[in-house]
Amino acid sequence: MNYYILLDQKNSIYILYIMETPTMKTLFGPIDRKYCDWFYYLSVVSFLFMLLTLVSGSIALFHNKMKMKYMLAVIWSAAMYAVFYFQNRLLYTMCVK
Repeated sequence: MNYYILLDQKNSIYILYIMETPTMKTLFGPIDRKYCDWFYYLSVVSFLFMLLTLVSGSIALFHNKMKMKYMLAVIWSAAMYAVFYFQNRLLYTMCVK
């Protein structure tokens, strides 16, 4: 078992234990490059859901009198899909390079 000794500004000593067991390496270690495509697929799916959310919200806006709560929910959902899209696109770019 490895450990690191850390000091803060008050010179208090903290010992950080790093567990290097095979189980920890399997669960939290790096994975192969063959899994990079998952980030690409997730970014495509999130982009499609973002477009679907915006299109359905626009259709509902023009055909019905929408309440403000519904419009805010559509904008919030589209924003979450946009963040998810950007995150997976960024991870895919880092994984490929």
